[in-house]
Amino acid sequence: MNRTDAALISFQNIARDNALAATFLETMCFLTDKAIPLEMMTLRHDDGSVASGTALALDEAIGTLKAYGFVTERPAEKGSYDVHRLVQLATRNWPRNQGTLAQRFESTVTGFRRVYPPVEEIKGCTQNIWTRYLPCLQKVLEFRDLGLDLAYIYELTYRAAKSNRILWGAQVALNYYQQAATGFESIYGLECRATLHAISGHVHHLIAMSEWVRALDVCERVHPPFSKVFGPFSSEIILVTLRYSNIL
Repeated sequence: MNRTDAALISFQNIARDNALAATFLETMCFLTDKAIPLEMMTLRHDDGSVASGTALALDEAIGTLKAYGFVTERPAEKGSYDVHRLVQLATRNWPRNQGTLAQRFESTVTGFRRVYPPVEEIKGCTQNIWTRYLPCLQKVLEFRDLGLDLAYIYELTYRAAKSNRILWGAQVALNYYQQAATGFESIYGLECRATLHAISGHVHHLIAMSEWVRALDVCERVHPPFSKVFGPFSSEIILVTLRYSNIL
């Protein structure tokens, strides 16, 4: 028996003996394997109820996971846990075999939309909050193909773009802006504020990285819908920036 099979059997035992602990594992299997905040394990569901239940039930669930060696608490970061990647793999296999993997992922995404700061609040909120959540969010987005509601996925992608821009700068944020822009356009079309906001972020970060030709290509494509939705002056701001760079 390999380690993945052993972990799966242990998970089945946990699911039988402590349903809440199993729920935590099903959430953690979509997250990063390092420094998972406790609140990421207790994400909210559509009805707004907290998955953790009572404080006693939460402690028992965490204790069960520790006893099986599935999670370890970081000594210097109370309420922050590591989980072995093989445990995550085995835990994903369980709902996959039950036909509920996409549903579990959708619940996790819904929880993120509740706890991760909206785009308009990211810059002003306590940085410690979203910097702790960001690695988990980025890992969740790697499973975007499981998403049933792609609008949720691309909204979170846009939040990841804004967070990465503040924390790490243009180069890291660029791909997230591009993914959000492409995703929003596929759902809402080009004449949509969400799409154009994401495209604008993409262009500004291309400019910040001196990717002038790529920025110009995007600007030329979106100029008409940008003018229609926001007005001609707004769309000209980006084009003027490019003109001053001697591209046009």
